[in-house]
Amino acid sequence: MFYDIKITRGKLLDLMHILETTNFDYPQGNRFRYMISKNMEMCQKELDEINNAFPPPQGYTEYIKNRQGIYKKYNVKEEKNYEQLPDETKKSLDAEIKTLEDEHKALFAEIDALEKEKTEFLKEEIEVKLYKLQMDLMPNISQENNYSNWDIWAMLLNYVIIEPL
Repeated sequence: MFYDIKITRGKLLDLMHILETTNFDYPQGNRFRYMISKNMEMCQKELDEINNAFPPPQGYTEYIKNRQGIYKKYNVKEEKNYEQLPDETKKSLDAEIKTLEDEHKALFAEIDALEKEKTEFLKEEIEVKLYKLQMDLMPNISQENNYSNWDIWAMLLNYVIIEPL
C-alpha cells in the first residue's frame, strides 16, 4: 500500500542507497520485489530532479577529463599504482595535478558554493508516496552487506515497513 511519507531529500537518497545495495535472503516474495521496484522508481525520479536542479558547473567535465588524462599518462589507475611510482615520477605527476588545480580555482569556488546550496536543499523535508510492506512479508536481511543489519533495518522500519499492531 502507498503512504504519504514526510522525509528529507537526503534521507530519501539514503533509503534509495539501502534499497539498491542491500542483499536479502531468499525466498523474496512478489510484494517485496514490487516494494523495492516502486520505491526505487520514486527515489530515482527525485534523484533526477535533484541532479537537474544542481548540474555540474561549466568546465567541470573538462577538468575531470584533464585530471584523468594526467593519471592515465602516468599509468595510475588506483592508489597502489601511485605508491609504486618512483619519487621523481610522483613529483612530476603531483606538479601537473597542482598546475591543473591552480588553473581551475574559480571552478572549485563555484563547486563549493553549489555544494553548500545542495546540502541545504537535501535537508528540506518533502512528502513522497512510498510503498509500504507488512513486516511479515519482508525477507531476512542477508549477513553479507556493506552496512550493519541494524542500520538497514532501522531505515526500512522508518520508511517502508508496516509494523504489526
